[in-house]
Amino acid sequence: MKTSVALVLALGVLAPAFAAAPKVDMTDPKAKAPAGAAKDAKAPAAPAKKDAKKDGKKEEMGKIEGQEIARGEGRFLGLELVGGKFKLSFYNAKKKPVVPDVSRAVLRWDPKYKLGVERSVLVPSGNALVGDKFVRPPYNFNLTIVLLRDDAPAPTPAADGTTAEPAGETFVIPFRQ
Repeated sequence: MKTSVALVLALGVLAPAFAAAPKVDMTDPKAKAPAGAAKDAKAPAAPAKKDAKKDGKKEEMGKIEGQEIARGEGRFLGLELVGGKFKLSFYNAKKKPVVPDVSRAVLRWDPKYKLGVERSVLVPSGNALVGDKFVRPPYNFNLTIVLLRDDAPAPTPAADGTTAEPAGETFVIPFRQ
């Protein structure tokens, strides 16, 4: 009760002081700023930013959505959960989005809430690969990502009896979210 009365009294004292402050039109070059105004108010507006390519300056780096995965040759992947489903985005060396250079991806993880592994196949959707399987939390597991190309050769047996993988690239990352 005491705090609410003190608050009402403070507002009653301070409100007229703010209302009585003079209004100054800062667009008028002859107008003077009030004494409490910041000194930057008189500074001229910054010129419009010029095109970075015309000035010869370096192009700014983009931002990767989700967890960043270095891919090699200066390329990157961005892995995130959207609506509970995996989304894998592809980026160039400047971290700008590009069209996926693989036809699909297979993700495999060992969830903490049950025995065994779960898998999801990601297929193209716009400029990303999107999965169809809902991923239940907790999101604390090692994730194996296999990128597959349609033009990959068929698996051939090696001299030691193992079979070579037709996959383009394979990554194992700790997925935490």
